[in-house]
Amino acid sequence: MLQPFASLKAAGPSIFLANNDYVAQNVYYLFGDWAEESLLQSERALRRLGTPKPAWLDQAYYNAQIVSRDPL
Repeated sequence: MLQPFASLKAAGPSIFLANNDYVAQNVYYLFGDWAEESLLQSERALRRLGTPKPAWLDQAYYNAQIVSRDPL
């Protein structure tokens, strides 16, 4: 996920893929559809790439779901 697919054009955009079809936590703690896990996976990767937290994303949620789960 942290390495883009090769672009067909030499100067083309970088394309990243994120997908997750399972839940990495107990189902009793689900807050919605499984799509949340794919979004969390993407946000964690973006953080690793140095992208700041989006302004619209709640800081407490970001700290609990992104920052605290990053082993680095």
